Amino acid sequence: GKLKNQMEREMIKQTLEAAKTSDLILLMFDAKVGVTADLSETARWLRKNSTNINSRVVILANKLEGDKWTHDDGTAATSVMEHLLEASRVGFGEPIPISAEHGEGLADIAIIVEEMIREKRERLGLV
Repeated sequence: GKLKNQMEREMIKQTLEAAKTSDLILLMFDAKVGVTADLSETARWLRKNSTNINSRVVILANKLEGDKWTHDDGTAATSVMEHLLEASRVGFGEPIPISAEHGEGLADIAIIVEEMIREKRERLGLV
């Protein structure tokens, strides 16, 4: 009801404020479902406010554990590939396939974080 909507608005407000002060924003979506209205709206907001946000935005395609997202012959499931293509069009590059449940793809995120740390340390003259 009313309390839930008010709480959701506050959560969104806090999230958007955090985005303004973050170095990295991870947008995660269910690759088996595709780009939702929420993801589209968030991406639109991030693009619209990009002058106030100095964050790097990375899209994570979740639920792509092992080879479950491919057919037996090794070819990718068409719907998942369409969802990945759709996600690449929201304006933040190619999505990184991950499985949050199984920890797959986390090394790719770690590489991004390490690169960002190195770049920031260089910018701040800490190297």
